[in-house]
Amino acid sequence: MEPGSIEAIRERVAAGLGCSIVPSMAVTAAHHRCGLEVQPLAPELSRTPGLVLRQDKPVGVGLRKVVEALEGLAQSRSGAPSGNSGR
Repeated sequence: MEPGSIEAIRERVAAGLGCSIVPSMAVTAAHHRCGLEVQPLAPELSRTPGLVLRQDKPVGVGLRKVVEALEGLAQSRSGAPSGNSGR
């Protein structure tokens, strides 16, 4: 099964239909933990976000600003220039 929302996942786990790994923010409120046993993961999981743009579509001003902000964030975290997205 592949439920489409965190709420659906929590409900199915609380009903005894399985277990799941969800972001901690999905179970921080006490009412979100009702019927669940919450265990932290050790070591913590992390992921690297990616950005995919179509080559055949022009990048508008708004999207360009978002891309530049993400590239700046990537550079500040790694200390190295990020790869060019081929625009």
